[in-house]
Amino acid sequence: MALIFTGLSTGADAQTATPAAQEAACNANDAAACTAFGVRLTDGAGIAKDQKRGADLFLKACNLNNGRGCMLWGYALSTGRGAYVNAPQAASYYEKSCKLKYAIGCNNHGIMFRDGRGEVKNEIFALSNFAKSCRMGFAEGCRNEGVLHADATTMKSNRTLAVVAFDKGCTLGDLDSCNKQAWHVQQGLGTQRDLAQAEQLYVKACLGGFELACKNAQLLTGKRPEKLAAAPAIKQAPAGAASAVTTPSNPAVGPMVCSAFMTEGNKMFLAWGFSAAGTRSVELARAFAQMLREKRYAAASMYAPAGSPPPDLTVDCRWHETADQAAEFKDKLIAGAARNRITYVPTTFNPF
Repeated sequence: MALIFTGLSTGADAQTATPAAQEAACNANDAAACTAFGVRLTDGAGIAKDQKRGADLFLKACNLNNGRGCMLWGYALSTGRGAYVNAPQAASYYEKSCKLKYAIGCNNHGIMFRDGRGEVKNEIFALSNFAKSCRMGFAEGCRNEGVLHADATTMKSNRTLAVVAFDKGCTLGDLDSCNKQAWHVQQGLGTQRDLAQAEQLYVKACLGGFELACKNAQLLTGKRPEKLAAAPAIKQAPAGAASAVTTPSNPAVGPMVCSAFMTEGNKMFLAWGFSAAGTRSVELARAFAQMLREKRYAAASMYAPAGSPPPDLTVDCRWHETADQAAEFKDKLIAGAARNRITYVPTTFNPF
């Protein structure tokens, strides 16, 4: 639950093209370009690394009312990454970032209140900031909100609200939130005890790559999640087949793997789960791409020039005979991404 830094280059940064173009746009007071160029300098992406100059550009962007720039300048002040360490000033810039409706700024300001660093320790103020971050769609803000509701020390804890926050974080793709929600459901804390639902949530987090959930699932069931789902062997539906009604009550489900590659930003999004047998791969791929654009690219393209199209995607969804075969295919994709220095992003995707 450390401070969040989104310094790695994103598709939105890449849209401004070359370092020279970014610098020229920043000199013309384009706040988004200043942030993007500052990220490039901080990361040394295609240019000599210069964290101090990068941090100075974050400050300039913030002074131009760019929420991401304020968050990144606050992070520099929090950590000494390109700036002097000054926790109170860092907190003030996180606060400005939050007021500019940048979700990670709200989350990081909440952490400062929670930890009593740069702000007087105040769990109520911390919770308020985490809740704002969560409402804006930042999954880790939801997780932090849930943890504080569950483990508050200076205010009354509320396990019911904790479960609600974990549920939203899980829905937004935070696997730790899924794991924490599963534990509450397993214990019947803040919600009705439901071992089947707990198992489902552990499996979801585990198959997304969260190892602790794998261990928790094994403690609950005695089996690793790869062995839990005994789905029937389903072949891919013929290309011309009509789509079945895809509801959770449909018993004909089979293992599938969906992957998407984003050229700008060199990222691979990957989801592994189960879907109705009659759903064609092309329909799954279309739904997966839409989900990524709605839930993942909103933050990545927030400061792209107005009217910019979302980054291009190459999307593929495949059926497999068994869950083990799907897991093997997923592992090959991850290994290939590592060899090619592609950023792998585990993603939750429920096609139902």
